[in-house]
Amino acid sequence: MAEPENNAKYDIEVNRKFCKNCRICIQFCPTGVYTEDDLGGPIIKFPEKCNNCRLCVIRCPEFAIKVEPKK
Repeated sequence: MAEPENNAKYDIEVNRKFCKNCRICIQFCPTGVYTEDDLGGPIIKFPEKCNNCRLCVIRCPEFAIKVEPKK
């Protein structure tokens, strides 16, 4: 079975060592990139929706999120 095509322009990474599952990234993302896992933490579900506004990076109190252009 073929993998769905990922048209994301940015690589988004949530560092689980630092993430405290506060869900601020989920709440502040204007395009709905994130959803919650079973523990309430962020899952990058729709990376193709990222517009590089960096609200998730700016608002994360633990500095656990990195957004960079794809190479």
